[in-house]
Amino acid sequence: MDTISSLNSQTLVILKLRDDGSNWADYEPHARRAMGSKGLVPHLEGHASKPMLYAEVNGIPHASPGVEATSDQIEAKEKRISDYKQREFLAQHCVISLISPWLAQTIMQLTTMKDMWDAVTADATTASMLHQIDVLNQLQMMRCPSSPDAKVHLAKVKAHFTLMTERYEYLHVTKSPVHNSIYIMIIISSMPEIFEVIDTKEDLGGDMCGEVGNLHLVRQLG
Repeated sequence: MDTISSLNSQTLVILKLRDDGSNWADYEPHARRAMGSKGLVPHLEGHASKPMLYAEVNGIPHASPGVEATSDQIEAKEKRISDYKQREFLAQHCVISLISPWLAQTIMQLTTMKDMWDAVTADATTASMLHQIDVLNQLQMMRCPSSPDAKVHLAKVKAHFTLMTERYEYLHVTKSPVHNSIYIMIIISSMPEIFEVIDTKEDLGGDMCGEVGNLHLVRQLG
């Protein structure tokens, strides 16, 4: 997690996107919620209305045809423009700060938050076949570590299933999903020898979701 100073001197806590985009399934909704809490989603989606200065006639701002804008109207308009720019730049900063340096360098040439977000989305979800095969191979080769210390062991198991779920969901995002039955076998093969399976369900892949609470599916041998 990374923290970013936001509007009103508060902070946004946003998950950092991995260089290979493998945690996109977690990063994308987390980033949306964090930015949504500060009203930045319209900028992300390109729906934010950009205020414009009043049109001038002979150098004088007019609020409407034939009606000169008052100083209060001009000040209010300038504040709206300033607020818009501040939110746009904050949204851009959130994204640029939480992606890989090479991807940040690539999108820096873009001028709007929407264009930047679209580029990051495409990079994370449009993976090459070779990269998808590599992620699948990493998933298949995962092995859950064990430890004689109960607390350490639990922490290792949690981390194992968190990473396993991220890779599993990433393959769904990149349009090369792993069938639940295959995911079940991958989970089983990843467990240490001190575990044996005592029950399985067809929907294990959906039930696991990285939650160690579902470890009733395996029993540690004494």
